[in-house]
Amino acid sequence: MRLLCDDTRRPEYELFKAVQDCNLREVRRLLREGANPNSLLKRKGGLSAFHLSVGLSGSKALEIVAVLLDGNANPNNRAFDGLTPLHIAAMWGHLQAVELLVNSDADIEICDNDGKTALMLSRDMGQYHVSRYLDKLQRHIVTAVCEAEEACSKMDQTRHSQVFNRQSSNILSQSEDSDNNSVKNNNIKLNIQPNHSRTKTDAYTQFPDGPQLDRIRWTYWVKEVAQKTAGIKNFGNIHAVQSLNTPDIAGYSAPLSACLRGYPMRNVVDKVEEISESFPPGRQYFNYLLLDSRYTKNLPCRATQLPLQECFRVFCGSLFHVGCGNKSRPLAHVQDAVGRTKDSEKVRRIRTVWNAGYGVVSLSLQPAGLSQEDTLTRQALIVSALGLQNVTNARGGVLHPPFNSLSSDEVAELGVVILFRAMLRYLSAGEKQWFKHELV
Repeated sequence: MRLLCDDTRRPEYELFKAVQDCNLREVRRLLREGANPNSLLKRKGGLSAFHLSVGLSGSKALEIVAVLLDGNANPNNRAFDGLTPLHIAAMWGHLQAVELLVNSDADIEICDNDGKTALMLSRDMGQYHVSRYLDKLQRHIVTAVCEAEEACSKMDQTRHSQVFNRQSSNILSQSEDSDNNSVKNNNIKLNIQPNHSRTKTDAYTQFPDGPQLDRIRWTYWVKEVAQKTAGIKNFGNIHAVQSLNTPDIAGYSAPLSACLRGYPMRNVVDKVEEISESFPPGRQYFNYLLLDSRYTKNLPCRATQLPLQECFRVFCGSLFHVGCGNKSRPLAHVQDAVGRTKDSEKVRRIRTVWNAGYGVVSLSLQPAGLSQEDTLTRQALIVSALGLQNVTNARGGVLHPPFNSLSSDEVAELGVVILFRAMLRYLSAGEKQWFKHELV
């Protein structure tokens, strides 16, 4: 379905102008205000702002494409002449834009009004580096289809053989069994083309092959989180861009494992900002984290030499307790360890750190106090992301309405963003350890 726009006062024309000027800030603002990147503009030759973006050159061009994709831009949207954004990127020879579109489920088989695919147009325009990429991709799809057809043929042969054997033994009973087996086999689906209806958990485990899309989206997301996180001073010195192939850690939620690989938790940052709006105001309670300095090894000092994803991996791996309470609550834990009046997994972990000659790092998550319901909910969100078995908490917190109605992945996503913001504050403020001799 084509969305037509003729009124030059519409925000879609403003979006087109912002894309043309490579004004990234204005593009983001217009998208937030509801401008549709898929609207075809009559006075712009029947193109959309997204069609224009993939033909741009410059340092911000690729990031604008990624931002529009995150704003629900359709990579298969057809202009008046039948051109899709993939056609335009291929004609202009913008290989990185082509990769972005392909990894966002752009269909390489779509033809324009002249019956030409993106591969054909790239060859016509002499963009052979793009045509080689698309040709290789097309051959890969054809091979997958052939393998799928061969698999189907083998299944049919096996099914007919089983039916024939059953017929020879019992014709009457075979008739019913054959019908049932046909229904079962007809329900077999071969996933060759991208599945647009997959669940979030599936999406976390099916990453695109192109590293450029991951890198652009990760950088954009990191900047967005940093801009909305209070208390960050020296963030500019931290390396934000680099993808890592971080293995899954047992017990981590799917969203956290995905974030450690460079998959941003998009469209969730604003939801974290709105958590406190769901609860009555309060000034007494806080959330805090306890970190094992044997693993952090003064991470804030090393952060400038490490990719941000590696910092996040170390941060999550060193975290052993997620707490909530008043300002004196974190200190109470280490005092319990000094006095040996209580024994719990948390207290034993603190003593182990001290016995190794290290201190315990306590990190407050809020510059201002919150209500008890708010802090309990945030605690539950964080524990859900980390996995209860990876912390010393006896309980995972309590999700108060409306967050108790969210799915497990949605809960974990919010927890990942809270953790990531906590790490940014930690890297900015530096590490302060509590040693046993300071408390005796």
